[in-house]
Amino acid sequence: MIWPLIALATGLDSFNALLLCQLLQRMAKERNHAIIMTIHMPRENIIELFDNLILMSKGNMAWFGPVKAAVEHLQNVGFNIPGNMNPADHMLDLATIVS
Repeated sequence: MIWPLIALATGLDSFNALLLCQLLQRMAKERNHAIIMTIHMPRENIIELFDNLILMSKGNMAWFGPVKAAVEHLQNVGFNIPGNMNPADHMLDLATIVS
């Protein structure tokens, strides 16, 4: 079964958004279900919960695969994450400015 969830964490503070994502992850694994969700501006420990990431840029898929591999790929092509920046923020910035 697939659960499509759109902007589910909108309106939640970052701690409660994390708790919600942890609950969804646990439920999906227990039931062997997939969750496809949109999330805006996730903090780093939320994005680390995802098995795979679809990153969209201007209506096109810019990345599909594991989050860690996305970060490694960006670094390999010269887009290193600055200092203490959240990898999710960095990927969203790149998806916005690079086409």
